[in-house]
Amino acid sequence: MLVFGSFAFLNPWALSALVVLPALWWLLRLTPPRPRRILFAPLKLLAGLKEHEETPHKPPWWLLALRLAIAAGLIMAFARPVLNPDLSRSQSTSPLVLIIDNGWAAADHWNERYQRLTRLLDRAERKGRRVILLPTAGTDPRAALAATSAKTAEIRAAALAPLPYAPDRMKIAAALQIVKQTTPEFEIHWLASKLDYGHGADFAARLLKLGSKLTLYQDPPQWEIQALTPPFSEGAKLKTGILRAGKDKSPRTGIIRALGPDGRYLGDTSFMIASGKTRTEAEIALPLQLRNAISKLVIMQSRTAAGVVLLDERSRRKPVGLLVDNTQTDQPLLAPLYYIERALAPTSQITKKASAAVLAAAGNAIIILADTGRLPANSYNQIASWIEKGGMLIRFAGPHLAAAADDLTPVRLRPGGRSLGGALSWDTPKRLGNFAKT
Repeated sequence: MLVFGSFAFLNPWALSALVVLPALWWLLRLTPPRPRRILFAPLKLLAGLKEHEETPHKPPWWLLALRLAIAAGLIMAFARPVLNPDLSRSQSTSPLVLIIDNGWAAADHWNERYQRLTRLLDRAERKGRRVILLPTAGTDPRAALAATSAKTAEIRAAALAPLPYAPDRMKIAAALQIVKQTTPEFEIHWLASKLDYGHGADFAARLLKLGSKLTLYQDPPQWEIQALTPPFSEGAKLKTGILRAGKDKSPRTGIIRALGPDGRYLGDTSFMIASGKTRTEAEIALPLQLRNAISKLVIMQSRTAAGVVLLDERSRRKPVGLLVDNTQTDQPLLAPLYYIERALAPTSQITKKASAAVLAAAGNAIIILADTGRLPANSYNQIASWIEKGGMLIRFAGPHLAAAADDLTPVRLRPGGRSLGGALSWDTPKRLGNFAKT
């Protein structure tokens, strides 16, 4: 490095090319610019004249000076000039340990964090310092403890990417303990994520004990991380919670997008986190078929794994058909479907019809009959065909079914009256058996 006050050249050897400028000046004087050619149409008037070719003896002075200035500028550019170089620690030869958080929370602002890392590597290269690059998520840090040149570390840094899980910082501290045994003095720079992950203060305390100096780079206050909570059903609506982490508590708005299994767009819903709050809720109101087709919810402005939540069967509402009896009862609590309907309402889309054939044709996944006797012929054929295609029929036994049973039962019912409390009765309730694999 060649220093002139507040100006320095990182490659001073390139300045030796300035000695060729006099030769370039001499060469430019020997090669004047080409004369201009002017075409004159009436050539017959000039046919008898003798041709005299005139060329300038030397190029204009301003053109010569411009060409020399361009050549000198190119030579100085190859010398890599630096304004106000950092010379405060230029004599340090200890290795530089660069720790970068590349867990899931780093995805939103990874480009900015990577640019900061490259600036640190560029500074280390100018000082000729060895570098140990340690990402907190991904590979085993013990495999990257050998100090390399800044150029080699820059190649490794270009291959880094945020990973969709939490970093393991304590592994980094254990690995640096090994480095401490062979290299007593090294300087640590930590590019930290906004999230503490439950052990940020302990990790920083261990770094202070291990390194000769610790420099912490924290995310700006306006950066925040948003996450989705598992969705839940509330009536016919699908709801999810939105959390945010960050020091900036100003209001935030966003959009949650519902996508199908093939990435197909299904719908959007907006949300707003009020000032000073860290949580809000959003609801997705879609028709039942579209809602059951949702495979994941995504926060549009978020790129982290926490901004995506996957849905399974627990979040889907199955269409259930209930066969209602037209006869009215003066005691609704004793109605056959009263408790069935209330038990299914939080998780199912209920359709009530007076015809079993209509329920089978409506595409219900389950049809429930509460103490219904023998079905009419048209309803029986429709229900039997629906069962053969994979439908599930649930029947509750009672006096009507006992009096007029059909073959749409898992076992053949014994006709006649029942005698409870005999030798074959049980004291504890029985449970449903397992479904066959077929």
